[in-house]
Amino acid sequence: MGTGVFGIPIGFIIAQGAKNMAFIGLGMPFGSLIGAAVGDRKDKKAQAQGRQLDVDIWY
Repeated sequence: MGTGVFGIPIGFIIAQGAKNMAFIGLGMPFGSLIGAAVGDRKDKKAQAQGRQLDVDIWY
């Protein structure tokens, strides 16, 4: 979600600033980082409130 909500607009702003639409993909890593940060904060909040499921994943 971070890539679509934040990455595309950030990439579009970078591309418009550079006047080259080839740079629109540069926003994707930024969007991924923002999405990971937001998700991590939500996970920590849910854990603090006791709303996180107790699941063990074995590989």
